[in-house]
Amino acid sequence: MHGGEGLGRAAKTLEKTYDDLERRVEERTAEVINANEKLDGHTEEREQAEKSQQLEASRLKAILDAINEGVYIANRHYDIEYVNPVIEKAFGPVNGPEVLRVFR
Repeated sequence: MHGGEGLGRAAKTLEKTYDDLERRVEERTAEVINANEKLDGHTEEREQAEKSQQLEASRLKAILDAINEGVYIANRHYDIEYVNPVIEKAFGPVNGPEVLRVFR
């Protein structure tokens, strides 16, 4: 075996290895692009859901603000999260304190 033959085989092996690496890089790039496209779709869906939720919250607030009776919303710890204008007019601004302290 001559040195030239060994170099020729080494060059072919190197070329095959290079081609394999190129193919792997292309496959991985396609996978990353596909994953990014899916993430973009999920992001758009989430943004649309958030906009829809904000619109519904605005509608609900408008309805509660228009009611002629006092309306308040408290969380499970009895902290006030919302009062309509009727309650605010009767008790002043009310934010966060416990329901029992405000309405006793």
